[in-house]
Amino acid sequence: MRPLMVLGIIVLMTPTPLWADDEAGTISGTIGEVQVDLSVWKEQSDFYGDGNSGGVSIMTRPVARDDGLGALAIGFEGSNFAEGAFTSFEITIGDAAAEYRSEYSANLDHQLQVVITRGEKRGDSLLLAGTVRGTLIWRQLMPISERKENPSRQLPVELVFDVVVVNAL
Repeated sequence: MRPLMVLGIIVLMTPTPLWADDEAGTISGTIGEVQVDLSVWKEQSDFYGDGNSGGVSIMTRPVARDDGLGALAIGFEGSNFAEGAFTSFEITIGDAAAEYRSEYSANLDHQLQVVITRGEKRGDSLLLAGTVRGTLIWRQLMPISERKENPSRQLPVELVFDVVVVNAL
């Protein structure tokens, strides 16, 4: 065999870590009664900062349209993720069954339990893992003249994420 062919075969057979792969990671757990295992939408997810402070945006494509669940988004900013020093944290899930643009949403004011277990910057990528648990509240976003929130419509979430996001700058 030629040396370059052997080298090529060795490279193809060598396992690569998640951060070197084209995959952007997963979010899994439960949303309401639905068990989910979602792939992160790489082109719509990013971060800025040093890996333990700054801002992060994680997005998926629609979760389960048949169950009325649209895209999932997690976004947060802070100065020390590992210690839970968030200045903001929000999770939203589109309401795909609503007549008008609506979503289920919660932020730090809604007593979300958020734990970041890993925040490691490697070059232009951030390896991030953690959990988020809480209850999202339904809100109608459009038409603007009819914006409203309905606290009686709730959606519990218990999610684990293990993602790789690329620097936004």
